[in-house]
Amino acid sequence: MASLGEPAHACAEDEQLDWLKSVLHQLEGMTGMVLQAHLIEGQSLKDLAQAMNCSRSSLRRHLHEGLSTLREWARRDGLIHVQTR
Repeated sequence: MASLGEPAHACAEDEQLDWLKSVLHQLEGMTGMVLQAHLIEGQSLKDLAQAMNCSRSSLRRHLHEGLSTLREWARRDGLIHVQTR
């Protein structure tokens, strides 16, 4: 529950971040490493590419693959509601 002066969405964001941290370990290999470093640790793709000695386009592929998987899991876990027209 949000305290006075704290927006309600801040609590939801905290819950989402907690969820993200709890499921990131389920992503294997490079995809999991890229998401952890980029989303949680805040590293840029440029810096990651240099540190991992690979191209930014390769990292973007892993990032998009991982984000797609996370979206599926978030829908499964009720964090994202499927919109119908």
